[in-house]
Amino acid sequence: MARPRIEWAVSTTGKERSNSLGYARSNREIEKALREVADLDSAAPVAVHYCYPKNDRIFRPRAGKRNVLFTMYENAILDEPLRRAFEGVDLILTPSRWCAENFRRYTDVPVEVVPLGVDARAFPFRKRSLGPGVRYRWLYLGAPNSRKFTILPQLFSGLLSRMPEVCELYVKTQSSRVTSSEILSLAPPGAIERDGEVLRFANVTIDNRYLSRSDLLDVYHSAHGFLFLHCGEGFGLTGLEAMATGLAPVLAYHSGVLEYATPENCLPVGVTSTEIDTEHDEGIRRETLPWPNLDDAVAQVSVAMTEPKRLAEMGRRASRDARRFSWQRTARGVCDALRRRAIL
Repeated sequence: MARPRIEWAVSTTGKERSNSLGYARSNREIEKALREVADLDSAAPVAVHYCYPKNDRIFRPRAGKRNVLFTMYENAILDEPLRRAFEGVDLILTPSRWCAENFRRYTDVPVEVVPLGVDARAFPFRKRSLGPGVRYRWLYLGAPNSRKFTILPQLFSGLLSRMPEVCELYVKTQSSRVTSSEILSLAPPGAIERDGEVLRFANVTIDNRYLSRSDLLDVYHSAHGFLFLHCGEGFGLTGLEAMATGLAPVLAYHSGVLEYATPENCLPVGVTSTEIDTEHDEGIRRETLPWPNLDDAVAQVSVAMTEPKRLAEMGRRASRDARRFSWQRTARGVCDALRRRAIL
């Protein structure tokens, strides 16, 4: 079979520090894997756009070519830029069945599921243990906004802050907005210590540095538990990475994470519809979103800290399950979808 010719049309630079960071990181991995199975050529008759098409600078269909949009979205109700982008493409690729079902409600353009991956060599398994005097470290990794934090401030103030000798919260984020985040608002006046882009108070560390992949691995490996209490994910790459390293996440059990999360490899938290004020580029907006249940989260965090043997086995299962997803599988999936839909 002849190698397909594809224009891999992306606008991410790899230096993003906001919500585009996930696209930038995964773009590099997919492009590298695609080069093993396809010829990437700007003159190819097919252009695959891997992005969230929020404006014409990010996404612009190529004239005279078959255009494919590879994208995802965290909510069931799609924003106008995404719905408008669907009108200009011949095929839509998305990494989860949950996204695919949502997209098909808005368009007649064919939709194919191509899951994202994880590099098992870059995120290897590590057995966790708690030595004498070591606090149980809960890791949150993601954007510092209400749509991602969701109930994290309440979980901290209602439970984790009351056990400073036993556990700590490590927030790894990547946005200048962290200085006004809900987590920092919980610090007593004058209690925040700053070391460059790392801030600390009580049993909380907020790390706003831009980390290399090896440094990011160190952050994953330093944690004993992973908090993934989102209000929606198109796929949730950080959850898969955490699982690959042996962390069974306490996870909002809905949306795109169901592509890899099961009751056997995570501690599921239920969601209910809740009205909240959320931050957007245009300002604050009132939305009804699937919100993680705080009581569920408290119960699952307690299970994680009191049943180490169960969590150790669950972490091993999580790592095995995560390894079913690879960037090579993603690249093959792109090519197979293009052939299946006669785009190539």
